[in-house]
Amino acid sequence: MNAIDRLCRGVRPHFSDHADGLPLPAVAAVTVGLHLLFCPMCRRTYASVRASRDALRALGAADEPVNPG
Repeated sequence: MNAIDRLCRGVRPHFSDHADGLPLPAVAAVTVGLHLLFCPMCRRTYASVRASRDALRALGAADEPVNPG
């Protein structure tokens, strides 16, 4: 694994919180922001996280609980 792979693996766990606008530790926030500027693969992954989040929010709250049976 090269240094870029390690950096990608280090920032990806923060994508969901970053996309939701939740506070990250200062170092993580800067690292994620800078990494997204320079890594096209992580930008695609982050865009996918945001699209998934937006799609789930668009569904809204369920009117009734889902019956698994």
